[in-house]
Amino acid sequence: MPKLLPPTGQITLHANTDGYLIPIELADLPFQVQRVFSVTAKSKHASRGKHLTQCRELIILTAGSVTIHTLTANAVQHSFHLSTPGEYVYIAAQNYIEYAMHHEHTAILVFADQPYRPQPATPHPQP
Repeated sequence: MPKLLPPTGQITLHANTDGYLIPIELADLPFQVQRVFSVTAKSKHASRGKHLTQCRELIILTAGSVTIHTLTANAVQHSFHLSTPGEYVYIAAQNYIEYAMHHEHTAILVFADQPYRPQPATPHPQP
C-alpha cells in the first residue's frame, strides 16, 4: 500500500563532496507509477509545462531550483519553490501547471500515474 506523502516535502538526500544521491522507493509513492520523465532547462529562466495535467504527478527537484505554478479547476492558484535536491511537490490531476526553472541545467524528475499521451500546450487559463 503506498504511503500518503504530504503535498510537499523532502526525500532523504545523501550528499558528499562529489554530489547527491536521492533514493526513491516506488512503493513509497502515493500512486502506482506508470511513467517517469525528466524536464531540464537549457538556459536561465526557462519556462516549461504550460499544460493541463491529465494525471497525478510527483515532481522531485534533482538540480538547480524551480518554482511550480498551478491553477486548479476551481481557480485556486498555488506556487511551490523547490531549491534543494530531493524536495518534491505532489500535483493532482486536472491542474494547469507551469515550471519556472531558475538556472541553466535545472532538472526535475516526474513520476506520473498514467502513460504518456501527447497533448498540445494549453493557454494559461484566467483565474
